[in-house]
Amino acid sequence: MKQLSRVFIVAPTLAARCSVAEVPLSPQEPPDSNAATTQEQAKPTTKDWPFLDAENTSVITLTRITNGSRSILYVVHDKDGDRQFLGGGDVSEDDASTVALKEVAELDPSIKALADFPAGWAAERADVKKPRKRFQR
Repeated sequence: MKQLSRVFIVAPTLAARCSVAEVPLSPQEPPDSNAATTQEQAKPTTKDWPFLDAENTSVITLTRITNGSRSILYVVHDKDGDRQFLGGGDVSEDDASTVALKEVAELDPSIKALADFPAGWAAERADVKKPRKRFQR
């Protein structure tokens, strides 16, 4: 009996959330020997990484945050495990950006304080000088 390898496809949806689909490879297609297994992807990659999610975990943020014109004011850890880092105000799909969790942590190291943030919770702050207030969604 042949075991099929799996490929995970991540794509943003209209709701600016990450959609993950598990797609088996056909037996004729050999798995990529350089690809990390799901278990390897779940492991943190550095000793000081506070999140249970790997540094390369895809998260949703906004282009205006990644380009430095806005700060992260609103953070969501969806019930399904997806994370969103937003800047407050109106959000459009055109402004959505999928990046690695490590990239967001480098842009705003204060989000590392949310590493223990349970799924189904959110945190917000009025500005970068204020502490974030956590709440269950």
